[in-house]
Amino acid sequence: MQSPQDGLNYGLSLAQLTQINVPAAHAAGYRGQGVRVCMMDTGYRKDHIAFATAYSEGRVIAEYDFIFDDTNTQDEAGETPRAA
Repeated sequence: MQSPQDGLNYGLSLAQLTQINVPAAHAAGYRGQGVRVCMMDTGYRKDHIAFATAYSEGRVIAEYDFIFDDTNTQDEAGETPRAA
């Protein structure tokens, strides 16, 4: 679906993106260049298509598994969460 403010096609996400003012930010010229994003979760499937481009282009600059004290954030064989 087209945003009337900036002409970009946000598809089915237009309603959600409008709630957080993304079309307005785009209309003001913001596009996200130079932005670093920190994602924190209990683990990632790094082979998921959502991450493919970021990994293939070398845009993932760091990752760390604070539970297992290593730099692989994907669940590995033998890893089970430790009790707190």
